[in-house]
Amino acid sequence: MSETIEETALSIRAPRRSASLRWLLIAAAVYLVLSVALWWGIWSASPGSTSVCGCGDASRFLWFLEWPAYALTHGHSPLYSAWLNHPTGINLLNDTSVLGLGIPLIPLTLLAGPVLSLNVALLLAPACSALAMFVLLRRLVSRPVVALVLGAAYGFATFVLDPASAGQLNLAFIALPPLMILLADDLLRYRRWPARRAGIVLGILVAWQFFISPEILLIFAIVSVAGLIPLVLVLRADADGSARRHLRVAGAWAAGTALVLLAYPTWFYFQGPAHLSGNIWGAEAKIWRWGTTPQSLVWHTGSPYGGAIQRFFGAIGPEMPSYSYLGLGLVATALLGLVLCRRDRVLQLAMGVGAAALLLSLAPASVWTPWSTLRHVPFLDNIAEYRFTVVTLLCVIVAASRTVDAGLDLLAAWRPALPTAGISAVGAGLCLALLVPNMVTVAPVVPLTTVPSTLPTWFRVVGAHLPPGQVLLTYPAPLSGLQASQAWQAKNAMRWAQAGVGGPAGTHARAGSVAKGHQLINDAAYLFAPSPQLIPAWVLDVRFAIHTWGVTKVVVPDQEQLGPGARARSTAWAVGFFTTIMGSAPHRQPGAWVWPVTSPLPAVSSGLVARYQVCRTHPDVPVASMLQCLSPGLAGS
Repeated sequence: MSETIEETALSIRAPRRSASLRWLLIAAAVYLVLSVALWWGIWSASPGSTSVCGCGDASRFLWFLEWPAYALTHGHSPLYSAWLNHPTGINLLNDTSVLGLGIPLIPLTLLAGPVLSLNVALLLAPACSALAMFVLLRRLVSRPVVALVLGAAYGFATFVLDPASAGQLNLAFIALPPLMILLADDLLRYRRWPARRAGIVLGILVAWQFFISPEILLIFAIVSVAGLIPLVLVLRADADGSARRHLRVAGAWAAGTALVLLAYPTWFYFQGPAHLSGNIWGAEAKIWRWGTTPQSLVWHTGSPYGGAIQRFFGAIGPEMPSYSYLGLGLVATALLGLVLCRRDRVLQLAMGVGAAALLLSLAPASVWTPWSTLRHVPFLDNIAEYRFTVVTLLCVIVAASRTVDAGLDLLAAWRPALPTAGISAVGAGLCLALLVPNMVTVAPVVPLTTVPSTLPTWFRVVGAHLPPGQVLLTYPAPLSGLQASQAWQAKNAMRWAQAGVGGPAGTHARAGSVAKGHQLINDAAYLFAPSPQLIPAWVLDVRFAIHTWGVTKVVVPDQEQLGPGARARSTAWAVGFFTTIMGSAPHRQPGAWVWPVTSPLPAVSSGLVARYQVCRTHPDVPVASMLQCLSPGLAGS
C-alpha cells in the first residue's frame, strides 16, 4: 500500500514539475525575444563592434568588464587597478565595477573582447530580471500567464531601461532581489527547502548582489526592516517552535556564508588600496537632488538628468522616461487590491513595504521627507534616494499580480463552466491592458539607440603597439566625465596606464596636491563651462599634475573622429591648450597630435600664455592656424 501511495505521489509531482519547467522555458524565451527587440540595433548589426555608446558611463563599464579578464591573465588583483588614476589607482569595490557580472563573463571577454561582453550583459539584464520576477510570481499567483506578463513589467521597467540606455549594468541588472524574496517567503511560509540549503543559497545571493551593486543591496536591506512584520507573526503563531528552529538554522547559514564570501571584500572596500572614505561623490555632488515625486509614478516626467546631461553620461538616444515611472494601470490595480483583497496579507505587506520605499525615495524639498534626515547619516549619504523606487516597483507588481489573480478566482467561481484556458486568456488580456500606459511610454525609445563602438585611428594604429610602461593623458581626460578614453584603453587590452579616472575617485575633492591642475584639465574638456583661461602659475599647476601622475605622452586625437558623446572642444582648441602647457608644438601621428613628456619640460614664456589668451577665442580654425597663432610665443620661449 505504501508503495502505491509513493508511486501516486511521484506521478502527481512529475507533471507539476514538467509544467513548471515548461513555463520557465516559455518565459525565458519570451523575455529573451523582448530583450533582443530592445537591443535590435546591436543584434541586427555587429554585436562585437556596436553598443550603446563608446562614451560616458558606457565606457566605464566596458573597462570594468575588461579588467577582470586582464587581471586574471596578468596576475593582478581584480579588486584594485593602477591602470586608471595612475599612480594612485582605483579601488574597484568603491566604484560600479559589477564584478559579479564581469567575472562570469571573463571567458567571453577573453574570446571576443569587452564590447561583446557588455552587449551580452545588457541583453541578459532585462531578460534575467524579468525571469527572476516570473519565478517569484509563480510562487505568489496560481496562473502562470499572470506571472509571465507581469514579470516582463519588472524586467523591462523604466528603472531598467533608463540606466541600460547608458550601459549602467549596476542598476539595469536587478535579477537577484526577487530571488532573495522568494527564499525569504519559503522560509516564512512553506519551508520546502532544508534550512541549511536555503541559508547557503541566500548568503550566496547576498554576496553576488554585493559584487553587482552594494547600493541596491543596502536599499533592500534598509527597506526589509518593514518586512519584519511577517516574521513576528510567524514566530507568534509557532506553537511547537519548528518555525523558530528553521529560521534560526537558515539565518545562521546565510550569515555564515555571506561572512565567508564578503569578509575580505568588505575589508577591502573600507581599508583596501585607494579606498574612498566619507561621501563617495563629495558633498558638492548632491546626489540626493534627483528624488522622486508621487506623480512621477504614473506620469512620464522624463529622465532626472535632462537631455544634455543624460547624453553626457553616455545615453545618446532620445530622452528616457523617468526611472520611477510605474504606470497608471499597475498602480491603480495594486491600490484596488487593497480594497478588494483586504485579507490578503501578502498584498498588504507588499503595499506597505512599497509605500515605505516610496517615502524614502522622495526628493528633499520645502517639506520634510525621510531622506532629508537620512542623507546626513554616514555611509547612507552614498545612496541616491530615487533608487529606492526599485523596491516600490517590485512591490507594486506583486500587489497587482495578486489582485488580478484574485479577480480571476472570482471569475472562475462565477463561471465554473469556463475552461482554464479561457480564464488564462482573460488574465493575459487584463495584464496586458493594465500595462498599456507603460508600453505607450517606452515605445518612443524602443529599440534603444546604439552606435558603432570603434577605436580612433591613433589608438588602433599606434596605441595597440605601445611598449610597456606608458602612461597617457588623453584629451578628453576621463576625469572630465567624457570617459571615452577608458573604452579605448579596454578595447586595446590595457596596453597603457592612464592618468585620471571617471567616477567617484576622479572628483576634484580627491585630487589632493594636484587639485588645480586637475581642475584645469577637467575644464579643458567640460563642455558645460567656458574654455579655461591660463596664467603662468596655472600652467605650472598643470605641469605639476602631469609629472605627479607619471604621464609619458599627452595625446589629442582628432575630435572629428570621435563618436557622439565622446567629443570635447575642437581639436585646434585642444592643441592650443596643450601646446601652451607643454611649451612646444606637438608631433603629428596617425589620427592624433602627441607630446612626449620630458623632464624637464621646455620653459613656457609669458608671451606664449598671452598668445594663448588671444588664440583660444578662435577655437574652430584648422590646427595649423592655431599653431601659427601661437608661434610667436613659441619662438620667444
